Amino acid sequence: MPRKKGRRRKRRTHVVDGGEEGADGGRKIPRSFVIRRGELPVSLKDLVPDMRRMFMPHTALHLKERKKGKMKDYFGVAGRLGISHFWLVSCTERGAYLRVGKYPRGPTLTFHLEGFSLSKDVKASQRRPISLESNDMKEPPLLVLNNFTNGPDHVKIMATVFENMFPKLDVKNVALSNVRRVILVDYDSHTETVSIRHFLLRATLAGLSKPVRSIVVRHKIPHLKGLKDISQIAEEGGTGFVSSDSEGEGPEESQVNLPQNLGKTKRKGGKTTLRLREVGPRLTMKLVKVEELFCEGKVFYHAYIHRSADEVYEMQRRHDVRKEEKALRRKVQEENVKRKQLAKQKRKGANEVGDNDEGDDDDDDVDADDVSEDADSDVEYAGKRKKPMDKGKPPRRTRTKTRR
Repeated sequence: MPRKKGRRRKRRTHVVDGGEEGADGGRKIPRSFVIRRGELPVSLKDLVPDMRRMFMPHTALHLKERKKGKMKDYFGVAGRLGISHFWLVSCTERGAYLRVGKYPRGPTLTFHLEGFSLSKDVKASQRRPISLESNDMKEPPLLVLNNFTNGPDHVKIMATVFENMFPKLDVKNVALSNVRRVILVDYDSHTETVSIRHFLLRATLAGLSKPVRSIVVRHKIPHLKGLKDISQIAEEGGTGFVSSDSEGEGPEESQVNLPQNLGKTKRKGGKTTLRLREVGPRLTMKLVKVEELFCEGKVFYHAYIHRSADEVYEMQRRHDVRKEEKALRRKVQEENVKRKQLAKQKRKGANEVGDNDEGDDDDDDVDADDVSEDADSDVEYAGKRKKPMDKGKPPRRTRTKTRR
């Protein structure tokens, strides 16, 4: 460790996060807040931390909401932390809702949460459950959009919002070891619902049986008792059962040739099998409303309320009038603040001028009468007696410890 002026100085050996810049050096990294709004049932409360793990590492994993907290409190820190998206989870008598907003200029998507499954529920339904590790959440997930290309305008807006929620990946320069998770967002045009699923991406060597793979990858020696020949290790003796999380080879479409080295055992040009292991959570939701700004503004789309052209024009006119009135009130307030500040400065300047005029008198010319009055007051103060102590209660005695 180097020294500076006789003291040790620690080098910055850790990787410095670019903060506002992405992998390409010029684009900002999208960051998000997942916030609870109002009273939620226990299941929805457990959904919030699962969603935060899904959006790691560019989100606040241990964010704590206050009961009396308002959105203005989050807006105050969103600009300094570089927050670009908000996920607001709320619940009413009609059901659970999820608002996804682009901060600060919008748009805002309001979804009705029709169904969801927590990560623990997904693990309970799997034959071989798998959990997220700390290394899996160090890099952002890979976003895959399905069935968003051909659709109306509100579907294209959804695709744009989801796409801008995660940092862009440079396909030419990306390291395969950094691609560990996949988020699949699927749109069903028949039911008009959006499904979100979270997977772990795992690469295994192709062309090897399970016992041989355990020796090569895990360095685990199988149980050799009862074997007559070493070739019996490579023989598959399965039951023929195949599940979504089984260890089989899978179809040939999942086998690829690696363009670069991946780990210690998977080399460039080798055939590898890619597997997706679901870790949760699962979300199924339906778009209800699209607003122009962040949680306010003109409504572009509504699933249940349809207005005519005249009604839309009247609403836009009233919105413009309110906007002009708000701008006028703000202008008047700014003028009043400036006027009060100028008046305060004038009063302060006048007081300073008055103090300077009073201080111009000669302090050396002291009247003898003033000196005598001061002396008499000092003598009078010195001659005063102290008040007698109240004899109603005896003074409290303190015990002193004696050494033996």
